Amino acid sequence: VDAQPIGKSQTSRPNPLKNATGTVTFTDTNAQGAQGSGMLDATGNAEFPLHYFGAGTHTVTASYWGDNSYNASNSASINFTVLKAGTTTSITTNTNSIDSGSVTVTAVVRPSDANSVGQLPAGSVTFSDKTSGAVLGTTHELNTARDLSTGAYYSTIAIEAPVSKLTLGTNSIVATYSGDANYMPSAASAPVAVACTAGC
Repeated sequence: VDAQPIGKSQTSRPNPLKNATGTVTFTDTNAQGAQGSGMLDATGNAEFPLHYFGAGTHTVTASYWGDNSYNASNSASINFTVLKAGTTTSITTNTNSIDSGSVTVTAVVRPSDANSVGQLPAGSVTFSDKTSGAVLGTTHELNTARDLSTGAYYSTIAIEAPVSKLTLGTNSIVATYSGDANYMPSAASAPVAVACTAGC
């Protein structure tokens, strides 16, 4: 976000003086937006570097504090809307066959854009068995993890699904992400097959 105070006597000139000094404060009606300040540089420009805007409507205004030569002033506001980002969900299991105990099912939720910055997906993940339609569990607090091969961060959660919730034979387990204030829900993950041979 940039701002450049210009004296009133200079506004109509093709090459106005830009020699104001001091501080510019940026405000945003959205709490996940431009909230901060920047010092004017040698070109009369103040910048507030922000790499992340939350989803929703933003109304940003710049306020110049003034200096010994220039009075304080407020800019006209600018308005824009940030859309929710897409997500993808995938799952893994710690086994592909079970006859007692439980199977660990781990879901990973990533932003669809690999270069996404800012907050990671929050919200809930529901695990279910497409074969029977049974819900195996729903979690409401995702954890943050890092992919050591790429350095990218993602959200993840795991449940223990007891064998008693599975059906005899092949179970197609999927996970569905609910979405949150900044991210869209994702379609059900590709299913992972787990064979239940006893205790189902």
